[in-house]
This record gives sequence, C-alpha cells and structure tokens, in this order.
Amino acid sequence: MMEELNNLLNESLSPHVVSFEFDKLAKNIMEQQLVITVVPCKSYYKNEKLQELLEQKNKLWNNKQFAEAARVHQQLKHKLKELEKDDDTTIFTESSRFEKDENIITAYLDLSNPNLNLLKTLVENYGLKI
Repeated sequence: MMEELNNLLNESLSPHVVSFEFDKLAKNIMEQQLVITVVPCKSYYKNEKLQELLEQKNKLWNNKQFAEAARVHQQLKHKLKELEKDDDTTIFTESSRFEKDENIITAYLDLSNPNLNLLKTLVENYGLKI
C-alpha cells in the first residue's frame, strides 16, 4: 500500500487518475484503521536574508495578515532580482513522500503542486485526517 501511495506522487499522473487510485487505497486504509496526517514540505533558501523574508512571509500568511504578507513577498522578489542567480537564490523544497509508523501514515506533500494539494483534499474528504 505504501508503494501505491508513493506512486500517486508522480507528477505525470492526471488528477482523475490520482482521485481514482486514491479511492481504491482509501478503502484499504479505512479497513486497516489507519489515519493520515498531512505535513507540508518545507521550502527554504540557502541565503540567510532570503530565508528570513520567506519565514516572515509564511508567518504572516499563517496569521491571515495577507496584506502584510504580500508586502514581504514583494520585498523577497526585489531581493531576488538584486542577487546573482546561484544556489543561494534557488528555493529548495523537501521531497514529497508517504511514511508509515504503526497506524499513522504521514504524508509529506509539496502543496504548491496541484496533484499533491488534491491528495491533501482527498485525505480530508475521506475523513482519514487526524
């Protein structure tokens, strides 16, 4: 089952295939009385100033301070334009994956990917989320 879940992370799959395959897996997950916790993959910059701005923007966004978050996002974009393109200015995102520990499946998902955001929604709609 874990292999099938991880196969759903393939970016070439259509949303229809992701939904259809998850439906089959969800029945198995429910029968085994497993639950899923969704953890967003972390994104980060190697450049400390960029990372600081990213963290500030995310904190404001999570606190629903959208106007302020948009202002910080503009600062981040401006700072990126100032800096030479290299590994320090590239945003890195942890790999998406599913892991199982006893009766809990942890889904580490890059929610900027539409299919992975769909998986998060499916987990919630099937009532599998803890």
